[in-house]
Amino acid sequence: MAWVPETAIPRDELDTYIRVDASLDEPLNVSMTPTLLLPAWKDSVYDQTADASPGRSEDDACCRLEAIRSMKLYPPSLSQWDGSMVIVLKDGTAWPQLWFHDEESRNVIASSAAAAATTTGEDGEVAEHQQWGGASVICWLRRLVQVGNDRSPKDPHLFVVNPTAEDELEFGLELGEEETADEKRRRDSDEPPDGIAGDPMVNTLKDIKWNVMARFSRVSYFTRTMTGNVCPLMPYMPTALRSTYQEALIQDICDDYSSAYVYLAKWASDASKHHERDQMEMSQWRLEQTELGAAFEVLNPPPSFLVHRTSPVTVEQWRAWMDDTGALTVDVAIIKKAIFSGGIEPALRPSVWPFLLGVLPWTSTEAERAEITSNNRQSYEKLKAQWQTTEAKSTDDYIEQSHRIEKDVLRTDRQLPIYANQRKSNGASAFLEGNPHLSTLHAILMTYNYYNVGHGYVQGMSDLLSPLYAVLQDESMAFWCFASFMQRMERNFSTDQTGMRHQLVALAQLIQFMKPRFYKHLERTDSLHLFFCFRWLLIWFKRELKFDDCKRLWEILWTDRYSKEFPIFIALAILDQHDVVIMDHLKRFDEILKYVNDLAMTINLEKTLVLAEKLYRTFEKAVHILDEQGSIVLSGQASPKSTAASGDDAPLLPASSSSSSPRISGEWVNASTTTMASMYPVTDELRSLLGDSDA
Repeated sequence: MAWVPETAIPRDELDTYIRVDASLDEPLNVSMTPTLLLPAWKDSVYDQTADASPGRSEDDACCRLEAIRSMKLYPPSLSQWDGSMVIVLKDGTAWPQLWFHDEESRNVIASSAAAAATTTGEDGEVAEHQQWGGASVICWLRRLVQVGNDRSPKDPHLFVVNPTAEDELEFGLELGEEETADEKRRRDSDEPPDGIAGDPMVNTLKDIKWNVMARFSRVSYFTRTMTGNVCPLMPYMPTALRSTYQEALIQDICDDYSSAYVYLAKWASDASKHHERDQMEMSQWRLEQTELGAAFEVLNPPPSFLVHRTSPVTVEQWRAWMDDTGALTVDVAIIKKAIFSGGIEPALRPSVWPFLLGVLPWTSTEAERAEITSNNRQSYEKLKAQWQTTEAKSTDDYIEQSHRIEKDVLRTDRQLPIYANQRKSNGASAFLEGNPHLSTLHAILMTYNYYNVGHGYVQGMSDLLSPLYAVLQDESMAFWCFASFMQRMERNFSTDQTGMRHQLVALAQLIQFMKPRFYKHLERTDSLHLFFCFRWLLIWFKRELKFDDCKRLWEILWTDRYSKEFPIFIALAILDQHDVVIMDHLKRFDEILKYVNDLAMTINLEKTLVLAEKLYRTFEKAVHILDEQGSIVLSGQASPKSTAASGDDAPLLPASSSSSSPRISGEWVNASTTTMASMYPVTDELRSLLGDSDA
């Protein structure tokens, strides 16, 4: 018996293990099983302290069946959704508790999907529930050793393997009894023994879950008891966040972006230091006793906020906007509005992106642009030469940064044809020979590391460069466009993570302002740190959208038509499309994290853009109303004391053009709106989301 982490299995053999795991009829088909890992153990018993041999992970566990003395199985129950198993060897060694996350097991998923497709049999009865993983283990072991019918009467969860006379005395077994007809039937039919089949109520709930979530989106549960801290700040974190670090998906995100650890640590520290202050400030925003939240909670903004999406700007349009010298004759605001409303035709992007990123002036002629491009190329070559000397390449800084950049480049968008390997090559820098485009990405990032001396390269920047180079395919132009883009994005990669924290705090306040019920649910689930949105804002939804959609979103965001902080409204629009499912079905942070992470590559960009614009305009109008009412109160035209009612007793009145009560987003509003400006001030974080000028 062996347990091997999936991460320890070589990629070229992983598919075979998956096929074995999903083989419902003969999962012990030895002919399908690779032999690379299993012979890697020198001892027949589990030895946690032994050095890992080649091909073996330090977390592996393996032993011969005859070395097992007993097994304790704890089936799923209402108090513990996932079942678990503990294996004790004859030498007294106990394996770590192994959890069976059936929602993530490929064979359970396959059989449950099949059962969901045919929920009733020919006689009309409900199909039999798929047994949990621990019961499957016992059923298969009974084919090889004596187990199952020797369950200890002293402990209903204990199963003794190949019991001896000594075990009979210790565990109170009755070895002399012959196997009953019912026990024989259970063994032959792979039916689990009594006591480990699982709680009937849990089985029913899981059956319902498989049928329902197959139509919506399946929520997987994470490992609960992985030992060891992944962050040295663990002991100092609040209890609500301590378990967050142990989630497998969070570890994956943090592995991809080292700044994610810093963000979580900063959040934990701030939450601990300023808990009371934050509670006082946030209490001003509680919307439980007023109707302001209901007024702002607009899932589908009214028709007054019509959004017109258009076709992408074409090459013909672009040329028509220029005179004979190549200078643009159309106002820049009109051009940006057209790009915001429809994006840019792919063939035109190499010409327009340098304008959007500020590398080429909007007022320049074709001759001036050619001169600027030539000068930029010369400047880039000088910068690049700084790290290409033999002396520079011998420094520790070069070796460290080159290795880090190479590692990131090798795992950036390799599924795209432009970055796929062109031929196999060996060596530490194989990609330099295998694909010249990867070599160019490495060169640009190394040059930027020397160009931005104060900041340098940070993990994740390769994700921002990849689309730029894929479109421009000019090393010098891609570098300067990337450097300009980084002026805007550098705050996301600051060492103290203040930039990311500011954005996520603003997003949390925006959710509370626009969607208070959803905010309360996030509060109840300890999810207000919005870690599941961290990657969204860090690299502008690069990993969430298809590559073509990512390019389109970026060119739209570069227009700054409404606000430089419009990415936050993109995030709000995505959450808005899923808030009902999250509130109704997801009751823990890890569930929300898994669900949101699984949205990657499924987001409808067009729908999201329309909704984001509506949400922004609704927010802008609400702030305008609050500011207007605040001015009325301050000028003495109205007073909080003059309102007819307040709080829960305040009546809801329909607003009209002649009414003194303003209308918010076409919704019913509170008659005490004149007091709202003082009761619910617009914070600096919220006000920073607004643009400087009218769109």
